[in-house]
Amino acid sequence: MGKGKERRSHKRYEVDNVEGEVTYSFDVKIINMSLEGMAIETNKMLGIDKNYSIKLHNHDKTILIDGQIVWSRLQRTVRTETGDVVPIYRSGIRFNKIFTKRADDIANFIESNRIMTLEKRILGRFRVKNDKAQIDSPMDFIVKKISLSGMLIETFLPMKIDEHYDMSIKLDDKKRLNFLGRVAHIMAPENGTKAYKVGIEFKRLSTSDREILRKYLLSLNNIE
Repeated sequence: MGKGKERRSHKRYEVDNVEGEVTYSFDVKIINMSLEGMAIETNKMLGIDKNYSIKLHNHDKTILIDGQIVWSRLQRTVRTETGDVVPIYRSGIRFNKIFTKRADDIANFIESNRIMTLEKRILGRFRVKNDKAQIDSPMDFIVKKISLSGMLIETFLPMKIDEHYDMSIKLDDKKRLNFLGRVAHIMAPENGTKAYKVGIEFKRLSTSDREILRKYLLSLNNIE
């Protein structure tokens, strides 16, 4: 698959009840942080009790932390240059299972970037100069057609041609296949729906997972 219609080398099958998950990243602003958690701002509403992966960047090092949203509220709205009104949410994240090495990384990040005030020193939370971070968030999608080389999905996530995403799908036997997916083509929402139809090319699908997919497709062929 690719831009427009490309020659397909594998037969595609229409499927029901096959769902998947795509992981996408978005930017957040760090309001303050401690060794136990952080407060952030973003234009996306984050679900209470939901877990997310956070990426901090300290010089040339990336720090990966898992955290859970413990509170979230609408902070304000801003108007863009095009006149659109965008909500800004503030959320609190509690870090999960911080072990010694990760705690040291977080402490070093705070020490390198903190803006010290008496109030923050007492409360143990600090504003930081490097206030940019990224959050990885999962989003569900539905598989409409599938072949050995790719699939057609329905998703509410806006994507762009040639972008790559970490993805997974769960087949009938509940086996989850993990792979990198390349966006090959996109059909915008129509007829009042909000879902995009997106063609995905499988990348980095392991040999064992490809064999599982092949057997699954053979079973569909037998049904036909």
